Amino acid sequence: MIKGLSLNLRDRNTLIIGGMVVAALILAGGMVAAGTALRRLDRIIATRSDALRDIGQLRSEAQILQQQIRQGEEKLVRTAGASLITVIEGLTNRIGGQGNLAYLRPLASSTQDGLQVEALELKLERQSLEQVLRLLWEVENSPAAPMRVASLRLQRRFETHALLDVTMTMNAYRK
Repeated sequence: MIKGLSLNLRDRNTLIIGGMVVAALILAGGMVAAGTALRRLDRIIATRSDALRDIGQLRSEAQILQQQIRQGEEKLVRTAGASLITVIEGLTNRIGGQGNLAYLRPLASSTQDGLQVEALELKLERQSLEQVLRLLWEVENSPAAPMRVASLRLQRRFETHALLDVTMTMNAYRK
């Protein structure tokens, strides 16, 4: 009975070699699966790192925009007492020269999204292109009130083509 249960040397070697082949296949399969999982994790880490970098950039942009909003709101609060006509008249006299302001007339004001929008139309005569550009820059970047140029019309002077007549409509915003 014991003789029937014992394996001969050839069968034993076959079982050992078979077991080693199965173990090697399992080990190789495990290494392939682990490599695949590691590559997937590397891709996930790379995409999340990119997303984190993008979030950092967006955060800094949001902080800059919040600062600009605060500055704009502070500018709106400061403009409560100043007369827009005197601000624009002083600006045009400083840049365009005394006596070149043909007219400055207020247009209808309106309210949009809780802001009061005041519109003005002005005409300056005998201006160089440099003066026009400085005026546009000063209007857009005025510390007195947030203003935007709504329309602009330039015409050459008949007697001197180097000079321009400027007609512009601008909007000023107040709270």
